[in-house]
Amino acid sequence: EIGVRLVGSEMCIRDRDSDKGLVAEAWGSTVFVSDGITTTTVDVETADIASMEFNKKGALVVHAVDGETTRSITYAWSK
Repeated sequence: EIGVRLVGSEMCIRDRDSDKGLVAEAWGSTVFVSDGITTTTVDVETADIASMEFNKKGALVVHAVDGETTRSITYAWSK
């Protein structure tokens, strides 16, 4: 058995919006959003992504940490 240990920027955060068919994955400071056909890549500057979720309107809300500052960034995709 091989153990896997992910830390810091190696951690992957995932969320899904079943209604719109979107899947989001975050690795470090980069978010990948896919509708199954195309993938959009968003770089959240130098901040590390702490969490993210699709809100009720289908927009992806990313909570990023840069040092001691936490900020929320909202991305919307039309389909």
